[in-house]
Amino acid sequence: MKKLISLLALMITGSIFLTGCGTTADADTNTLFIGKDGKITEVSVGDFTASNYDINEFEEYVKDAIDTYEVSGATGSVKLKKVQETEGTAKLVMEYGDYNAYSSFVENELFLGTVVQGLAAGYDFSTDFYAVTDGQAAEETTEKSDVISHNDYHVVITDAITDVSVNGSICYISGGVTMKDKNTATVTDAAEIEVQYIIYK
Repeated sequence: MKKLISLLALMITGSIFLTGCGTTADADTNTLFIGKDGKITEVSVGDFTASNYDINEFEEYVKDAIDTYEVSGATGSVKLKKVQETEGTAKLVMEYGDYNAYSSFVENELFLGTVVQGLAAGYDFSTDFYAVTDGQAAEETTEKSDVISHNDYHVVITDAITDVSVNGSICYISGGVTMKDKNTATVTDAAEIEVQYIIYK
């Protein structure tokens, strides 16, 4: 399956999505919201003014993509929560039962778990890390050994270029991530090392 978000971008304007942050209700940029129960809510927002589709066609396209996913035998729930257009801006809200469902449907890499679970899954954490205090990242790097010593901290590992909002306080980020606030970070570059890390407690 082609990457859904790439297709959505083409259907809307072919341009990049807007910038900003917020809760699932008021988010105005592409954002992954990581729930305590492992569920993921994805918000995608874009300019719909130049689209060749109306919002109902857009919704049907998403529903068809979900149907295709389900008949393929993939495991993990994928739900369309909302499609709306307001003054030329389209917002799509999707819910995934777990990170495997997200990865299968969108075809971006995503892992959620503890640091020790990430290591056991084969992620080597071999990259530059920066400690985060009160939503601000340090300028100097932190040793990998310091990061992985917190083996009960939670980690988001992804190659998706998106905001990520976690249910906790972010403690470390890798080099291709910037901070927005204490619980929200932006993955800006996953090309050099393939994935980026956001570690929180």
